[in-house]
Amino acid sequence: MNNTSTNKSKSDKVTKEFSLPIKSMLNLRLLVEFWQKEILTDKVLSKMYASTITEQLDKAPELLKPIQDLKVLEKHKDLIELLMTVIFPPALQESEVAAAFIPFTHQTVYATPAYRRLFNYIQKCNKDQKKPKDNKNYLVVMLHAYRKILQRFYDIDVDFDFPWIVQFKDQITGLDRYHKIDVDPQFVEIKSLKKVKALTDEEKKELHDNLTNLEVWQKIIPIENFEFQGFGLYKAIDVTDSELLSQLKYDMSKNDVLKSDTVFDSLQQKMRSLFRLPELEVGFSSIRAGKDLLHDCGLATGRSLLL
Repeated sequence: MNNTSTNKSKSDKVTKEFSLPIKSMLNLRLLVEFWQKEILTDKVLSKMYASTITEQLDKAPELLKPIQDLKVLEKHKDLIELLMTVIFPPALQESEVAAAFIPFTHQTVYATPAYRRLFNYIQKCNKDQKKPKDNKNYLVVMLHAYRKILQRFYDIDVDFDFPWIVQFKDQITGLDRYHKIDVDPQFVEIKSLKKVKALTDEEKKELHDNLTNLEVWQKIIPIENFEFQGFGLYKAIDVTDSELLSQLKYDMSKNDVLKSDTVFDSLQQKMRSLFRLPELEVGFSSIRAGKDLLHDCGLATGRSLLL
């Protein structure tokens, strides 16, 4: 099955939550170099694949330089398929939710069937629900870009530790699901379009004190002075259980958790999502601090009592 993406159809794009002011371009150079090195190894299968790929690359010089016209991918779709086998093993195509993107854009270069099924569905859901722009994920992606710039040009490694979480409704149950997007930049390189000036100690401190303030980052390190070439790898990992447990622990720590119908309804919905049971009904009882007796023992909050 060919998974190369070369047009602008809905099926070729991740959910359009935001657009980014980042310059980027597709470049297969690092991937091509990987296969060229494989010819020199003692691994029989890899060497055989590498020989076939390099022979075909000799007939496709347009793939050896930055690619502006994505029609080139369609022209060489079989070769692209071979190139990507090292990243997307055929045996995992139906189960692994993963894709290759032009850096920091919504344009896929290659995607597994599992990825297309999930994100086509998410895109449709967001369109139907008229979901607003996700400012948190916009911030997360921009900070990922700035982190790579700091590592490459300033020898500074900042761990922002802000996960990129995608929330959507399960196609069958209608319950909430959460996927974390892991970004692998190993096939991305950054080019400086202007001379990179050194950061002063004051600027470093200002960035450190304003980790989530993109206006400060843009003022000190203009993002338009850099271009990201190559392709990024996105992998979606199901984190529904851990995300819901974290939310439930936070909600249950609130003092008024059993006094508000709105809060209770939210808790019940999260419990339904956690157990994958859309009809689940729950109830809660509390224990007073310093006492062993249940408060309102035997009185269900809701239509059932969960102990």
